[in-house]
Amino acid sequence: MENLQTSASISMPEAPSTAQPVKDKERIESLDLLRGFAMLGILLIVSPIWLKYYRFGPLEWLWRSLSYRKLQPMRR
Repeated sequence: MENLQTSASISMPEAPSTAQPVKDKERIESLDLLRGFAMLGILLIVSPIWLKYYRFGPLEWLWRSLSYRKLQPMRR
């Protein structure tokens, strides 16, 4: 049984311990482009819905509150 186990074992390359950037030759530009358009589509759909209920986005609210040194109303 031991013989069978050693002959059937497959050595897998070790995964790097930390995440590293993808090398340029491994990068798929069309996938990056697709991700960019997907994010743009999501933002174009979600932004009008958000602005229907709130005056501005969360970071703009934070920026205005810090600028005026007073919590700004967020809801419409």
